[in-house]
Parts: sequence; structure tokens; C-alpha cells
Amino acid sequence: MSYIFRPYRHSDKKNCARIIAPTWRFDMYFPGTKNTDVLNAFVIDWFRLHSDYTDTAVREDGDSRDTCAAFLFAEIKSGGLPGLCRAVQKKLLIFFFYLRIFVLWLFGFYGKRGPVRKAFREYRAVQKKLFKGVMYDAEILCLFVDEKLQRRGLAKSLLMRFFQWADKLDLKSFVLATDTDCNYKFYDKGGFTRLKEMSGCLGVPQAAYGKSRIFLYGIYLEGNA
Repeated sequence: MSYIFRPYRHSDKKNCARIIAPTWRFDMYFPGTKNTDVLNAFVIDWFRLHSDYTDTAVREDGDSRDTCAAFLFAEIKSGGLPGLCRAVQKKLLIFFFYLRIFVLWLFGFYGKRGPVRKAFREYRAVQKKLFKGVMYDAEILCLFVDEKLQRRGLAKSLLMRFFQWADKLDLKSFVLATDTDCNYKFYDKGGFTRLKEMSGCLGVPQAAYGKSRIFLYGIYLEGNA
């Protein structure tokens, strides 16, 4: 099976949401939530809107041709990309995105408002605590590979392509957040350094998953990857 790499397309959202579903288990973590498929699609939209770089590995042949098998989204730290208009446009898109999500939440589209609000607030609180005091040029927002297609080098290829792109912008330091629900050992073996560690899972009540851990990884690259 062969793959080609291209930027994310809106038509990829359904497959990307399916790929993250085993990790982002809203219905299991927060009783009372519904429309979890839509919530997973919301996560993909959130990643996409904050991204300055997207890359997907899609199948080149077979019945599943052009189906997303893996993807990587990354955000350049504020001020990293030129263009005031682009920055303003990004902020406006994010504002209207959150406005739409707020209205849907207000009318109970995602289920009981309490659990959904709790999920979002805890995720943001964990992110803020995890990144406090850390300096970096860009954040890898997400790197996912279809469970059935892992160990085929797709994640490594996506990372290499991203680092090559970042090198052209003179970006050297990178971070990413992950937890024990994900294949975090991939980063231990891939040259990343574990910068921070805390209890819990991303977006999950720490009291419910006391044995789980959240990690912040970093890597510094000189020259082209």
C-alpha cells in the first residue's frame, strides 16, 4: 500500500475524527455527553483553525484511495509567520468558531452542558499549566496515525516533512503534549526530550485517572531535519 502526502482538506475531517476517536473518548470520560462523532469533528476543527501547517498521509491506491491514514497539524508561536492580515484573519475565524460552538453548547447539542463545559475547561487548564514557562518556536498540535496502519513509518515521515518545512522558516525548537492514552514512547525513541510530566490525561478529570500521565516533549534541531 502506497501513500502520498498533501495538506489537510475539509473532506478529510470525517476520517481524521475517526482516527482520533479511540483517544478522545468523550462519552466514557464525561457521562452525559452525546454526539461524540461531532465532538471529535470539533476537535479536528479546533486543531485546524489554530494550525499554520497541516500535512496528511493519504492512500494512493485501492478501495480506500485518497482516504486519510495519518495527519499532523502544527502552530507557529505568535509572531512566527509574517503578514498582519493573515494573523487577523486567523483570529476572526477562531472567534466565530468558538461563537458557533458556544451556541450549540448552550442549546444542548453536545449533551448536558455541565460535562461538556468541564471537559473543555479542564483541557485548557492542563494545557496552560503544562506550557507555563516553556520557550519554543512551534507546537505540534497533533500527530495521529490510524490504529490499523501504525508501524509503517507514517508518523516519522510526517515529522520529517514538517521539520524540513520549519527549517525554511528558521524554526528550531518544537514542543508537543501527549499522554499515556497515546503512543508516547514513540517520542522517547525519536529524539524528543521529556520536558514536563504531570498526573492525568489531556482533558480528563485527574481524579478519575490517577495512574495516567501527561507529558510535554521538546526537540531542538540545528539545520535541516
